[in-house]
Amino acid sequence: KVSIALVDMPNAVQTEILIGHAMTFLPSSPDYIPLLCANAILGGSSTSRLFMNLREDKGFTYGAYSSVSPSRYMARFTASTSVRPEVVGPAITEMLEEIKRLRQTPVTALELTAVKEKLIGQFIMSTEKPSTVATFELNKQKYNLPDTFYKEYIKRIESVTVADIQRVVQRYIQPDRLQLIIVGNASEIRADLNALQIPVNDYTKEAKRIR
Repeated sequence: KVSIALVDMPNAVQTEILIGHAMTFLPSSPDYIPLLCANAILGGSSTSRLFMNLREDKGFTYGAYSSVSPSRYMARFTASTSVRPEVVGPAITEMLEEIKRLRQTPVTALELTAVKEKLIGQFIMSTEKPSTVATFELNKQKYNLPDTFYKEYIKRIESVTVADIQRVVQRYIQPDRLQLIIVGNASEIRADLNALQIPVNDYTKEAKRIR
């Protein structure tokens, strides 16, 4: 169930917000590339929805991002930002709304085209580094990927559709499983957190439950 883990840092000037959940997700899945595209639209860059909403529109933060991290053991989806204490409540609300909007409303063709161009450009640039080529080989071993995985990478990005985005977001990003980790001055932000009507649990910096 959705809940807030609050870590009190009395000397904190900013409040750190991390929203996410664990999931099962591997690069070998046919959903891998569509989910990367979906994340890029939500919070993968300084032109993504989270960034444009929380920084450019609301002025809550210097940046807001999201990520999807595949793993053989525990993959995860996360969205994060750092804000001043007085806007913690509104910032969390906007982040949750952007996650919900991504699930409920199809992305635009323009958004998807822009993201494809960015991901393809990043991929091409990355292949100029020997370390990236080495990482590709490690990934093929670690995730049991076919030899053609990176050879067909650009083609797979180009083939992603709006419907693909909608499908993978609804499958992998689950609002009813989101966990919120909030680190900041509890005395300044607790009232706003309580107003969200999400259960708040207190933890120490060592992740021990207090109450």
